[in-house]
Amino acid sequence: MLVPLKTPAGPPPFYRADALATMDRFPEGLSLSAKWLLETHLALPREVRFVADLQRWLITQVVIAMHYEHKLDPAFPPISHSNLVRNLATTGIASRNTIYALLLEMKRYQIITPLQSSDKRQQAMQATEKSEGLIRHYFDIHLKSLDGIDDGNRYILSCEIPNCCITPNRVSHGFYSPTPNGISRLPILATSSAPIQEAASCTTSSPVS
Repeated sequence: MLVPLKTPAGPPPFYRADALATMDRFPEGLSLSAKWLLETHLALPREVRFVADLQRWLITQVVIAMHYEHKLDPAFPPISHSNLVRNLATTGIASRNTIYALLLEMKRYQIITPLQSSDKRQQAMQATEKSEGLIRHYFDIHLKSLDGIDDGNRYILSCEIPNCCITPNRVSHGFYSPTPNGISRLPILATSSAPIQEAASCTTSSPVS
C-alpha cells in the first residue's frame, strides 16, 4: 500500500530518472499512475482525444504552455495559429494545416476559446476553465504517484500553494523552449508526467522532481 501523504515540511527532493526507477516503491507508483490515467481516459473520452497520439500530445502541451505564458505575462504571445506555427516551425511535428485543424477541433470541444484582443487579425485564443481543470487533474495524478514512491509532499504542497509550479519563468524555460533546433524541452503536461514516464524508460539524464 502507498503510505498516506504527509504534511509539507519543506521542498520535495529531486531525482534523476534512472535513480527514481531503482527505488523500491517505483513499480507501485507507476502502476497507480497508470490506473488513474486509464480511469481518466475512460471517463473523458472526448477530451483525451487531444493526447491520443504523440503528435496531438505534443501540440496540445505547447498550446497549454502558451496559454499560461500569456496569462501570467501578457508580453508573451497568446495562442493563435500563426504563433503556434512559429513555435513549432523547426520541430517537424506537424504541418501548418494540421496545426490549424487541431486548433479548430480544440475550439469545437471547448478546450480553447476566443481571447478578447485589440488585434482582431490575430484571432487569439485562451484555454477554457474546463481545460485548466483537466491540466490540474493530470498534474495531481503524477504528483500523488511520485509522493507514493518516496513519501513526499508534492501534492499537498501544490494544494496549499496552487501556483507554486507555474511562474512565467517556469513556463517559458521549463515547459518548452523554442530553439534553432526545435523545442529544447517537453512542454507543460510532460513536466507533470516526466518523472514517472522517463524513469520507466530511463531515457533521460535530466533531473526531475
